[in-house]
Amino acid sequence: MQSQEESLLKRMETHIPILVGIGEILVGIIIILINRIFLYQRVFASADVGGVLSDVGVGLVAAGIITITLEPFSRKRLQSDINEIKKANFEALLKGVMPEPIFVQVQNHIIRQPFLRENVRTTFVFEWRDKERTIVRKTSTAQYSISNISSTIQTYDLTVSEDIDLGTEFHDETRITEIAIKQSGKQSNYDESKIKTIEERNDQFVEAHIPLPLSPGERADITIKSQSILPNRYHIYVVIIPTVNFELGIIHEDDMSIKVSPLHPSRDCFKSEIISTRYKSWKIEGGLLPMQGFEITWLRTDEIHSKHDI
Repeated sequence: MQSQEESLLKRMETHIPILVGIGEILVGIIIILINRIFLYQRVFASADVGGVLSDVGVGLVAAGIITITLEPFSRKRLQSDINEIKKANFEALLKGVMPEPIFVQVQNHIIRQPFLRENVRTTFVFEWRDKERTIVRKTSTAQYSISNISSTIQTYDLTVSEDIDLGTEFHDETRITEIAIKQSGKQSNYDESKIKTIEERNDQFVEAHIPLPLSPGERADITIKSQSILPNRYHIYVVIIPTVNFELGIIHEDDMSIKVSPLHPSRDCFKSEIISTRYKSWKIEGGLLPMQGFEITWLRTDEIHSKHDI
């Protein structure tokens, strides 16, 4: 009930200036018409009276037009100024309670970060790549939404990157296979051949960048598919900008044992689910800061049994 009343008040607050402006225009037109009639019928003894009424009418019409057209912009500007003042006060408060080097990092990477990533859902498929079952091929599908939470147009640097390990004979299998972007009802698709025209590849990584302009409050939905080689039985998967909700699913070989631990201070928001013997899921529900996420390790099941035997 209270939220409905607040919504009604906000609508009334928005519509009142428009109604006032329309009223000013109508009153002005009425005064101008009455003045014309009185002048035609010579009601006024002096032409000065008619001139004053005409000026009043024209002034009211002009005032009404200004009220209707400029009021929304003034309101937005005022709200923007208020938000900037709140942000400045908040930053000043934080600066007073934490060391300067820590505050600088919080300010640059959290407070002034114009983008928010939400509902990250990633699925890894782990397959043994060599006969000895020591090297894994990871096929990845990641989905998330990115929003501009600032008050100005910002360009999001959509970056897709996979590390290359030259220590294996399979390093040339590392690649980015697909990028899909849905923004403002428009779909943009990059297949592997198109990605190759914009990617950078060296002996350490393959990486692609796509600039994505976002208006204030605008959101884009991203899907990324890629493949890489993991030789070390250890993988870190973290976010690089503030994120809300992070889910990781792993489909793996029958003879592979997977362990996933949260890189997050709150264990209460970490949840796991065994969907089948080959498919497991882990979630961090809530907020994540840069460099928080999951630590992934894996072993062959026969290695686990041999250790237990010892």
